[in-house]
Amino acid sequence: MLEYNEYSFLLASLLESVTKVSNTSGTYQAYFKFWESRSSKLLVLRPLEMTETLSVNKNNIVYNKNTNQLVREISGDIAYIDPPYTTTQYVNSYHVLETIAKYDYPEVFGITGRRKKREFSGYSNNKLALYEFEDLFRQMILSIY
Repeated sequence: MLEYNEYSFLLASLLESVTKVSNTSGTYQAYFKFWESRSSKLLVLRPLEMTETLSVNKNNIVYNKNTNQLVREISGDIAYIDPPYTTTQYVNSYHVLETIAKYDYPEVFGITGRRKKREFSGYSNNKLALYEFEDLFRQMILSIY
């Protein structure tokens, strides 16, 4: 039986390795109409490179949640904000990697097998982006006080 940290290491290694043999230009929203040379390579599970960090606090936590919901649950001193900057929905572009990471069996549709039930980002929507930013910044300011 794998320990959680071993499972996480192997999963991260798998996600990194899959990208080396995918028949895409980098995202999974569309596939090449021809077989790109790397897609004929064998999938080799290479260990994820681990480096020692200079971080004082090595108890890092990773979240996979809507930022505007998460900001209501956590607090911190620094916020790094990197929302989508185009109308392209990330959920459409990385659905294969999401399915590998979640190890689930979602209902899918379309030629590329996108997940049917998915949450779209308001940051990629011209009408909702301003509201999303205002809400995020408001919650960040409220968490300070």
